[in-house]
Amino acid sequence: MNKMKKNLFSPTSSVVKRGTVATLCLMLTKSLLLVFTLLGSVTLSLAQNTIVNDYSSWAVVGYSSGGSPPHYLITDYVDFDGDSIVGDYLYKKVFMCRDELHEHIAYMGLMREENQKTYFVQGGLVADRLIYDFSLEAGIYFEYDTSPPDYNPWSVTLYVKSVDFIEINGSMKKRIQITDNPDAEKIRYTWIEEIGSLDGILSMTFGNSGRTLLCYFQNDELIYKNPDYSECYYEGYLADLPVEKNGLSVYPNPTSGELRVTSDELQVTRIEIFDIVGKMVYGQAYEHTIDISFLPTGLYFLKVYDTNEQVSVIKIIKR
Repeated sequence: MNKMKKNLFSPTSSVVKRGTVATLCLMLTKSLLLVFTLLGSVTLSLAQNTIVNDYSSWAVVGYSSGGSPPHYLITDYVDFDGDSIVGDYLYKKVFMCRDELHEHIAYMGLMREENQKTYFVQGGLVADRLIYDFSLEAGIYFEYDTSPPDYNPWSVTLYVKSVDFIEINGSMKKRIQITDNPDAEKIRYTWIEEIGSLDGILSMTFGNSGRTLLCYFQNDELIYKNPDYSECYYEGYLADLPVEKNGLSVYPNPTSGELRVTSDELQVTRIEIFDIVGKMVYGQAYEHTIDISFLPTGLYFLKVYDTNEQVSVIKIIKR
């Protein structure tokens, strides 16, 4: 027994202990290297995300219905603020406000990204759904869920018309243009890497409702500005334009496609259509029937000119 105890504390035993410590140090070093490597991979992955990036924000213009007058311009500011772990996934918290000073902020939900796919959990719901997929290739059909999984699932079939790259603020970004089918000329959605839909970052979740992306910011730097608009913020009632029908008949209104303009009293020469911020989106010599199916859903102003250069203005709604 004494011999066994002596052997336990012999110089040979000390060598074993020193060897064990060296081995543990080596293992710890390798573990730390692995942790730093993984952290580096996570950082690289975040840097390569197509939508969900820190310090991103969007300004989206649209209109609300109701009240008197019935339409009011609003700008939605959307950004990320904070993280949330749900199950095995790390999400960014999504917030939105509608005032220029960003004082009234509302929680919208959670967003995450994996393998160029962006998923969103609407506030108050549980399951997430795919809202962007930048791995799609041109010339294919794909199914798109139009309602959250928590509700009765509903999907539509869409077609990838083209995939290319465009320059945004000095960098080349992937652009995906989507239609209803290969023969459709109207582009239903345009997605741009990091920016999302040109109808607004959350348009794929809550529907377009006549909204248009104005600006995209990264680290408070303006990265993208819609070339059709002069500002990144609009708010207020629409101009109370006079509606002088002068015997004009405009129908159907609302319409999803064709619009007929007739008059028994006027000799109409030209027709123009303006959006809610005053940008002309259509203009041509007078024809009885015009096709406005290419216009996004929303409120527009139809201007009708006659031979005496008199102007009649009529509100129309594109469904």
